[in-house]
Amino acid sequence: MNMKRTICALLLTAAGAAVLTACQSGSSQSTGNPVSESSHVIPYGGGSRSESSEATPLSEAEKAANDLFNSANYALIDMKTNNIDITKMNGDYTFRGSDCEGKTMRSSANTEAELLSGLQGGMLYYYDKVTEQDEIAVHIENGKCTATAAGKEGVYACFPRVDSTTAFTSLTDALSAGVQNAK
Repeated sequence: MNMKRTICALLLTAAGAAVLTACQSGSSQSTGNPVSESSHVIPYGGGSRSESSEATPLSEAEKAANDLFNSANYALIDMKTNNIDITKMNGDYTFRGSDCEGKTMRSSANTEAELLSGLQGGMLYYYDKVTEQDEIAVHIENGKCTATAAGKEGVYACFPRVDSTTAFTSLTDALSAGVQNAK
């Protein structure tokens, strides 16, 4: 196993050196002159440098809905790992981000209220910006978060995401769209 890693590392190093050498010593085919450094743009992360990185209220809500989805599922996994029966949580739950403040992950829970408190504590643990959201909705089925919605200053988004041209007028509409998109 260690030998395979060594060989892979050597191959990756050689390939990287070949790419760098080719980029630095390339020439223009039409003129035969060396290519200037400014003519080489290596895209990063699959994106273009000309794309705007300015956050919009909608893009922030979409990112928050995605982060809420991930944090809710991680929290539910932790609860299952602690042998907590999360089957009592089923359906839609809405709350404010500030409701998560001061909550912690639980090692036991018997009631639906305790389960929700543990979920909120887990979401805070995995997504520390959860408290910045005005409105949050999660849809839980069979011990799994299948959809989320986030709202801040009247802008709503859901995850799984719906096309970016869709505008939601409420948190309920956004969550319903997320639930439908998850199917």
